[in-house]
Amino acid sequence: MIGRYAKSTIKNHSTVPKYLDELVSENNLDEEEQEILHTLFKEVYDYFNAD
Repeated sequence: MIGRYAKSTIKNHSTVPKYLDELVSENNLDEEEQEILHTLFKEVYDYFNAD
């Protein structure tokens, strides 16, 4: 179930920034952790949206 939600969230790029903001605020991520999170989401987004 979580996998489907994550996949649909990542494929719908308009919800990703909101979801990232929620993760950052809920987990009090510092700048380095935020950069890692953004990189991870970009890699996953690119994977699911590859042609």
